[in-house]
Amino acid sequence: MSSLICDACGHENDDTRVFCQDCGARLTRTEESATPAPFVTAAPGGTLTKKGKRTAKMPDMRGVFRFVVLAAIVAAIIQMVREPADIPAPVPENFPQSNVLAGLLEAAAQTNSPMSFAVKQDAANGYLAGRLVAEDSGGSSTEFRRVFLVMEAGRLQIGMEKAWFGWPIFMTIYGTPVKEGRDWKMQVDGATVGRLPIHPLLAGVVARTFGPVASALQPEIARLSGVKSMEISPGETVLNWAP
Repeated sequence: MSSLICDACGHENDDTRVFCQDCGARLTRTEESATPAPFVTAAPGGTLTKKGKRTAKMPDMRGVFRFVVLAAIVAAIIQMVREPADIPAPVPENFPQSNVLAGLLEAAAQTNSPMSFAVKQDAANGYLAGRLVAEDSGGSSTEFRRVFLVMEAGRLQIGMEKAWFGWPIFMTIYGTPVKEGRDWKMQVDGATVGRLPIHPLLAGVVARTFGPVASALQPEIARLSGVKSMEISPGETVLNWAP
């Protein structure tokens, strides 16, 4: 350890002192003695820098960000391939009530008298199963399976099930039938892919995937042009015709 010599009395003092231990005079420091040599030593969990101050190592934020993004993507994919909760089971195309429904729609389209009847959810899904038949996919990885309706209080769910490499994929749009002129349109206010909610601003993108379904059902949609009002409740919809 270096020492400081008192200029007043010549006493040898420890270099940490400011005043002489013997006579009390202020000690004079040379530039070399006033500035201790820096040192750096490593320590677990951090580094020791000049004067022994510990500084923590900052984590690599880019790695943390990449991990968060990857986790979000994986979670979204898992939600997309999950089957939605409470969807109706497939209904056979020869479901008895579906034939009755077909006859009622035909009769209502040709009459000029007021008419009203209730359409049960199972009957509607049986009718769709018989009306929409998947075309030969030609070896495509995507296969159409079915379209189904879920009738809720005041609105409808229209869902479509496809298979991608044999794995079921469900797309669903939510909305309210609205009459525009003589035609009924679906005012879409939400959508899901599997169990993943789609932002309302993007729900129209999912709705456009139902374009081929709407084209195949044009005769049925045309028959509904005479419907004056619809009363949608869980499990059934009442259609009211008026002259």
